[in-house]
Amino acid sequence: MLDQINLLIVDDTTFMRKKIVSFLVDNGFDEASIQEAENGSDALALLAQDNSYDLIISDLNMPRTNGLEFLRKIRGSTNERIKNFKFILLTTDSEKEKIIEAVKLKANGYVLKSLLESKLLPEIQRVLEIQRK
Repeated sequence: MLDQINLLIVDDTTFMRKKIVSFLVDNGFDEASIQEAENGSDALALLAQDNSYDLIISDLNMPRTNGLEFLRKIRGSTNERIKNFKFILLTTDSEKEKIIEAVKLKANGYVLKSLLESKLLPEIQRVLEIQRK
């Protein structure tokens, strides 16, 4: 089931994108179904070409278009498929104001990067309503 999910990973650091992809592949996702973007602007360009993603996992703090701005643009889209994408924010930040803003923008999940390996997979399963084994 996990190997059929199309993911878009958005993070400004190559190291973190590779770490997330490696973690996901190690947990049953198909690497060919995972696309990457360096920031929200690049991700929006990808979405204009292909909106078949099941889930977007995005860093909060990025240059050009940060995670909240990216999420705001997603939720404001006139394309219903894009507007309703499942969206998990990743961050090193636990600022209450940013979490509240993410909730207002209808982020489906929020994971601290320091807890990535213990929290990301359960959060993906919860957001995509995948039955845990």
